[in-house]
Amino acid sequence: MKKMLAIAILSAFILTACKKDNNTNNTPAVDVRDKFVGTWRGNYTLNLTGLPPGTPTTLPTTVVISKSQSSTTDIDIKINNQFFNNQTATAVVSGNQYIYKPVSITTPISLTLNGTGQISSDGNSINESGTASGSYQIPGSPAVPISGTWTSALTKQ
Repeated sequence: MKKMLAIAILSAFILTACKKDNNTNNTPAVDVRDKFVGTWRGNYTLNLTGLPPGTPTTLPTTVVISKSQSSTTDIDIKINNQFFNNQTATAVVSGNQYIYKPVSITTPISLTLNGTGQISSDGNSINESGTASGSYQIPGSPAVPISGTWTSALTKQ
């Protein structure tokens, strides 16, 4: 009888010692887009063939980046400069970089832009680069094709 009691106590002890571990991590998930959100200022530099004579190739620019409401990985990039006044592009964030979804911008110049952006390790600057193609048209004249590359250097405000 003592052996049965000892086995019962030992079994109860083992069962309670092997309780399910409820160690849940209550640390909120970090949204990788947060580091990009904000106002950024700098220059867009255009290296495009076919631009109208006298077109500036360095454009002082303000960019406002916000989290997209349509996807948990996207950011919305509102570009404001001489040619792209409050034009919005969307990009997909992966780590410290984002990739633009192709965007068509229509101003006096019509362009389709592709590119990427990379944030610095200190989170205070972004460098972007990409390609552009499109055309411009002076009223009464045929459209002239444009193509080439673009870059930007932006600093967080």
